[in-house]
Amino acid sequence: MTDQFNRPLAGFEAMLELPYGFTARAPEPNEVEAARAIKWLENSRPKRHNFWPALTLAFVAQAEILLAKLSEQSHPNAFTSIKRRETSAARAVDQLTWVVGETEIPVRRFYNFAAEVIMVQMRRHHPSSPGHATSKWEMYKPFIESVIAASPGGRLAVAQWVWKHGVLDRQMTVSTSHRERQPRPFYEMLKDLETGSGTTGGAVFQSLVYGYLYADSPTLTVISQRVNTGSRRAGVIGDVSGFLGEHVVLAAEAKDKHLTKADEADLMTFITESSAFPDLDAVVFARSFDSYIQDVLCEAEVRCFTRNEMIHTVSLWDVPKQENAVRSVRFFLGQIQKNPSLVERVDEFIKDLYEEPV
Repeated sequence: MTDQFNRPLAGFEAMLELPYGFTARAPEPNEVEAARAIKWLENSRPKRHNFWPALTLAFVAQAEILLAKLSEQSHPNAFTSIKRRETSAARAVDQLTWVVGETEIPVRRFYNFAAEVIMVQMRRHHPSSPGHATSKWEMYKPFIESVIAASPGGRLAVAQWVWKHGVLDRQMTVSTSHRERQPRPFYEMLKDLETGSGTTGGAVFQSLVYGYLYADSPTLTVISQRVNTGSRRAGVIGDVSGFLGEHVVLAAEAKDKHLTKADEADLMTFITESSAFPDLDAVVFARSFDSYIQDVLCEAEVRCFTRNEMIHTVSLWDVPKQENAVRSVRFFLGQIQKNPSLVERVDEFIKDLYEEPV
């Protein structure tokens, strides 16, 4: 990401409205007028003008367009020999606008392009203030005159100096160097955590479903019970339930297997119980579904959610949300399932995840 915000001037020719091939010229920093312009920037530019990088790049781009209209590579004494727009509707013009025949070349548009590149593309601190900045053009007359009088390679050298000292050397508005990419722990668990649970078959997968719904439904009270505890006996619907106050609005079954027609009878209790609640979202989580059981569940208005769909969704979650899901998985295994060995499995998985290079 750091390289993305440290690109060379060559990457922005079009966006700055510099002519094609501008940055392919041979730079001439020691050419007389270019050296004069750079010296002015170093020693004489208004020190309180924080907008100087965009403004000076704008003057370079404006000079290129002006000289192209004049069919010249350079032009001395611009302010005494090239026409400028000085009034508009009986008002003084507050920006430098060159006039060649019927064509007017105002500096404002070039300033807008330069400020956009610096602030948005390069993520550097820089004021916008186009009206204020371009109204100060008269304070830059020595620089402008030297830029227009410079050779094509000289103007490139000036633009490169501005890019180096006025853009690349400026503080960035985003930090790209102090935070390494963090592991996405719940995403990795869904992909790679072993879900076999021995005598408590399905406990790990049910904990993943519990963690998923807990993190993804923060406005609900999400509850569950130990694996192999009947929902009627527990007074809930499904393996995991979500309540809005005293009302159940979400119910989920967790099946750590590929579901087929052979599982229809096993799912009928969940289908029947959930159908009694019109405001209930019923979901079956499983590794996968065959087309028959999918049609059965769809007909009953029960959603099917595969493990791959969980993985895809969680890949979009931010890290704190994923960490919240992991804590919920540990809570389920430790406090609901009460199985320390499964908590230890999760802990070892997370430990290995954070020890591996990301």
